[in-house]
Amino acid sequence: MAFLVLLAATVYLTAKTVRNGAGNPTPYIEERLVDKSISNQRLYIIIGAQIVAALLAFQGARLFWSMGFTSYHQKRLQVAVCNSDLHVSLLYGMACEFIATFVCRVAEHQLPRWVSEEASLIIECVLISVIVAIGMDHTGMYFNPILAFCLTFGCEGLSNIGHLFVYWVGPILGWISATFLCNMITTAERPKTE
Repeated sequence: MAFLVLLAATVYLTAKTVRNGAGNPTPYIEERLVDKSISNQRLYIIIGAQIVAALLAFQGARLFWSMGFTSYHQKRLQVAVCNSDLHVSLLYGMACEFIATFVCRVAEHQLPRWVSEEASLIIECVLISVIVAIGMDHTGMYFNPILAFCLTFGCEGLSNIGHLFVYWVGPILGWISATFLCNMITTAERPKTE
């Protein structure tokens, strides 16, 4: 329970402080593939910058862990080989990441229509935390390709192609599918003009 509360608080604080930034490439991939509003070159620069930023953040975390505040931090530093967080089949793992991303994207899009912006944000943070807790033992429940890439790419137990299938294809398809659904809902609710 403490994990859920801490995770929800972290997601909430991040959402409140990082307004226009995104550490997740899926909205930019959607902009390129669906909206055609950014160029391939811009997409590659954004994803490259996100990867570099995530790797630097991971190195910062390792530096923090080296201070040895807890035994957990010391154990994390001693791990020489990483193991995949995928404990289910590739297809099931991809479906988990797809569903998690889909549900969170639909909530992000639809909740503000029914509740205040602040209530929407709190509900989204709790939803993300619950989804992570439910799926953590299946895939690690990243639903962010950059985060999964920086923390698990090349780890033992999952091929590079398998990694791309689960942690890139799943969330990207989940995000784009949710956007299509939300756009269909919005379009269906508009009054017809004659």
